[in-house]
Amino acid sequence: MDDQGFDFRRAPERRERKPFEPPPWERDAFEQLERRREPEASAEQSVTERAEQAAGEPAGSDVRTAGTGSDAKKNLSEAEVLELLAGLAAEEPDAHAPATQVTVGASIVLLPIGVMMMFWGMAALARAASAQAGAGIARTGAVTLLVFGAGFIAAAFWLIYRLMKQRGVL
Repeated sequence: MDDQGFDFRRAPERRERKPFEPPPWERDAFEQLERRREPEASAEQSVTERAEQAAGEPAGSDVRTAGTGSDAKKNLSEAEVLELLAGLAAEEPDAHAPATQVTVGASIVLLPIGVMMMFWGMAALARAASAQAGAGIARTGAVTLLVFGAGFIAAAFWLIYRLMKQRGVL
């Protein structure tokens, strides 16, 4: 297979990081937050500038900022970030819902198949004990059915166990 001119020894070129843009469904909340912060930011900036001028330090040296260059903005407080993240988490659909349905469905199918195979294996084992001709082959088939039945049942219980563990029930 041709590597089509790709050099594995050379590091890939780095791209510049994109500036943060709020998701479309959160733009209104970010704009409202900015409008509420404008008076607070100007008042805080004037107090900070006066305090730094009195101390002889350059303005803005102790203010945390986010972004690069001229578009630097004040970071959100931890409580505001947690509030925004909680709002986003409430709006998101449950990512495990389809997997949950598939897991429960597979368990519902595997469990009866395993029980039926166990039942047939026990019946075949009882019949093999009474049969004289071909008893070895009959026992082997019966044990095989029992093992596969136990495997199906174990798989059904394992799927339910993993589902409950992911959900935090166990």
